Amino acid sequence: MAVNDQLGRNARVGFCAIALVSLAASIVFILANRLPGLGYFDGSEYALHIQGGGIAHAPGYPLFIVLGKAIHAMGADGFLAQQLISVLSICLVALALFKTFALEVGIARPGFAAAFAISIAGLGASYYLRLFAILPEVFILNVGLFALLILAITRFGYDPKPQKLAAVFFVYGLGVCHHHTLAFTLPACLYLIATKVRRLDCVKSVVFSLVGLVAGCLPLIYLFAAGKTAESTYYRVHDLQSLLFVLLRKGYGTFHLSPLNSETDIGGLYSLAFQGLVKNFNTLGLVAFIPLIFMPFATRSTALSRANSESPKLNEHLPAYGWKSPSLIVSLSALVLFFVIFIPNCNLELGVRTYRTIFLRFLTIPCFLLTYIAFKAALRAWDWSVKWGARGQISVMATMLVCIFGSAIANGSGLRYRNCDLLDEHVRSGYSAIFSRTQPEPSPVGSNHYKCLIFAQGDTLLMGIKYYNEFVATRKCFVFSSTSLTGQFLNRSELQLASRTLEVSQPSLESGQFATRPEALLNLFLKLDKLGYGIFVFSVTDFTGYFGKMFVNSPFAYRPVGNILQVVTSTSAPFGMDQMVASYESYVIDLEVYVRKLQVRGIPSEVVDSQANQALILNLTDYAKFARFYPAPPDAIAQLLLRAESVQAKWLALVPRE
Repeated sequence: MAVNDQLGRNARVGFCAIALVSLAASIVFILANRLPGLGYFDGSEYALHIQGGGIAHAPGYPLFIVLGKAIHAMGADGFLAQQLISVLSICLVALALFKTFALEVGIARPGFAAAFAISIAGLGASYYLRLFAILPEVFILNVGLFALLILAITRFGYDPKPQKLAAVFFVYGLGVCHHHTLAFTLPACLYLIATKVRRLDCVKSVVFSLVGLVAGCLPLIYLFAAGKTAESTYYRVHDLQSLLFVLLRKGYGTFHLSPLNSETDIGGLYSLAFQGLVKNFNTLGLVAFIPLIFMPFATRSTALSRANSESPKLNEHLPAYGWKSPSLIVSLSALVLFFVIFIPNCNLELGVRTYRTIFLRFLTIPCFLLTYIAFKAALRAWDWSVKWGARGQISVMATMLVCIFGSAIANGSGLRYRNCDLLDEHVRSGYSAIFSRTQPEPSPVGSNHYKCLIFAQGDTLLMGIKYYNEFVATRKCFVFSSTSLTGQFLNRSELQLASRTLEVSQPSLESGQFATRPEALLNLFLKLDKLGYGIFVFSVTDFTGYFGKMFVNSPFAYRPVGNILQVVTSTSAPFGMDQMVASYESYVIDLEVYVRKLQVRGIPSEVVDSQANQALILNLTDYAKFARFYPAPPDAIAQLLLRAESVQAKWLALVPRE
């Protein structure tokens, strides 16, 4: 008996150590493989606002931006600040899980340490949680809020006091300042609160709930404070109506991921969701859930010790962790709402990898919520294996852990983004081309700005360029979206330039009066071209008709300059064919060098943004169109074309297109 007791104590210590090591290993992996530069999706935008000011796209994410600014003040750049928020959120999730399970089960319950180790190992091995911590993003903080909310409602469920109800609404207030998806927990939380209403002082509970909600909403102040700046910003909040415009994602829809008026491929989204969940656990990790399917439904019915509980007397005779526990009620109902309500409202086109990955970001929610089910499954496995004795139980749990660790290792090879600087390279190369082939003079508008306009389409590229322009480039250009002229995402200098050139008021630009008038942007081109401004387009698709129909139907032509395009008009600076062939050859050489680097250092299995994985080779086709006009021997041109085709083939082998 003494031997078994000692074995049990050693096992508890060992499993607790495994939980800590799993968490630490996941954090080290994230920081070692993090994307250090321009972020895919919205990462560059958040970095821009963290370092420079302004409001991010709806719903504004004031909680995330304020936290990012606090970390930035300690010395981190805008990207590292986001990744540190994710790391801290994962630590917060682990702590919240421990406190939640301790309240519901009790740390003295046989198998608690083993089940907790399995749940934390699964959390640390999660493919999507690691992916969107490695990439600068907001979604892991979202998961942290889910964990805090479930802990808060669990504390209230076992000890219903107004003060603990205040904590629930405080987390909901934080959710208002971050993301809408915390609403998935509302039905279950309201149900759990309703079951305790008779034990509450209603007036006191309402007062505490309002105080908690208001306290949680305090980061909203940032949206009004940021409105006083003229940095790059999504929208300027100055009254209740403008606040609701941002918070309610008007222009997108509450649970719409895209403003496109397209029908949702619900079957495709469900298929993608289930494929994603399997990928998240790499099949091996799914073994953690097997006990719920194949093992008896009866669980150990021992009265549990609640020595660590805040109110031992209230909880000393709780049953084993069952399906009616608060954490499972909330997590399961949120999972159901995710699949029943969220997915049918996504409004995404699945034909483009970028859109598919936009959806996959949201899988961080069900991937995390499954942790509560994994804990229950692990407890059941512990109870089921009691017939084999203590050593048998430990062996069963160890097998589950090995499967989870195997899943983490198998998925890890596709998460090495530390060298994946495709977007950085595209933007760096573009700026290099602009200032090596043309020499725009300083602009009379905008501090440290030159007579250089950059137009880019697509949020990732646009915000990546704006971040590079503001914080990296020594000579700044004016950066606009290439489809419309609007106050969104324009900084002080860009607004002043457009206002002065077009002779319209700055408030009218900010309000979006010209957002649906492409002729205003064309007029801006013509006037600034006559004033000697160089005009450059970073995305070749802007001249194909997909985004830039106004370019196609305008009097403008273009010429390749490095990896970007220069807009050409009758007043543009001379640029002969000798310069173009020199630019072509120089760009092919640079691309060959970069491809060799990628071949040596490796890139992740999936580059998550389509603009990043195509941008650096798109211009090769445009250069080739002018080959017959190049003033060079035909053999030399033919050799150059062969080199271009070769480097493109190597690129596509490394980074396939859609």
